[in-house]
Amino acid sequence: MRRLPVGAQGVGPLQEFLEEVRSGTGRDASLARARTLEALAERQTTQRAKHLAEAARAYSDAGEQNSARRMLAQLSIDPRASPDAAATAGATLVGVLISEGKLEEADRRLADLKQTISLEEHERLTHRLARAWLRDGKTDRAERLVATDSTVEGFALRGRARLYRGDLAGASHDLAAAGPFAAERSDATERAAILAILQVIDRDSLPALGAAFLALERGDSAGAAGGFSAVGAGLPPDRGGAQLFLLAGQLRAGQGAVPEAEQLFVKAATVASSAAAPAASLELARIMIRQGRPKDAIAALEQLILEFPQSAVAPQARRLLDTVRGGAPQG
Repeated sequence: MRRLPVGAQGVGPLQEFLEEVRSGTGRDASLARARTLEALAERQTTQRAKHLAEAARAYSDAGEQNSARRMLAQLSIDPRASPDAAATAGATLVGVLISEGKLEEADRRLADLKQTISLEEHERLTHRLARAWLRDGKTDRAERLVATDSTVEGFALRGRARLYRGDLAGASHDLAAAGPFAAERSDATERAAILAILQVIDRDSLPALGAAFLALERGDSAGAAGGFSAVGAGLPPDRGGAQLFLLAGQLRAGQGAVPEAEQLFVKAATVASSAAAPAASLELARIMIRQGRPKDAIAALEQLILEFPQSAVAPQARRLLDTVRGGAPQG
């Protein structure tokens, strides 16, 4: 952009580039939009406020909160700022505050904006704020924000709030009501995995399990793994215990704690009546492969396929078995 002509002569190329990156997703695309809009704001005085507001939003989406604040500061003293630009700026500021962890202020400002921003924008920010309150452990605050929300995300957030408090019955109801759909496919997949665990546990309430899931939400995978393992040890193996050992093992494996992960997978794999058994057996085979034990891995995979031919992981086990056989020494 530095090579572009200054003033109005650079507007055309910038607008063309903006159209190219407008529909892009991810941090790089947001950052490209933000920088292009900022450059346009410098060259188009009549559209300056609009471009600053949009640039602030794009910088915020890219995680560049300081740059977003810089755009908002310029916008706040722009005499040409329209009500729409001011509303966009206000919404962007709420997003910045959420990113900075200033949730009380974000909550107040979002309430003030309800009549000035679109329903879709208000809903988006409400969901984002509720998720932030959840990560902060304030499940009541999060649930109040979405108390009457009938969207998929609304049900999902209420379900998570109840889950983290240990209300397994309430969590199951709301997470199931959210259904298999979500803006992010990973969210729907994660909900399905949580429901699969909750549906086999004969408890309406289990605060220790909620605390483990909250630790996972907050990025504390070590604490979550310890919590899931401890809760699993207190449950019947075929009524949630094996599933929680499997989940704890996957987290330990992700942390590089292979011996601990292997022990947990063994516990989960020995419960033949549990849906976790074939998945745990597959995880064990993967560990054997990483440890340079192809013959053990082949034996484990063959047993998995023989005992659980209809399992959801059986196709993966067959593909992995073919790969290992192809690379294993003969004789």
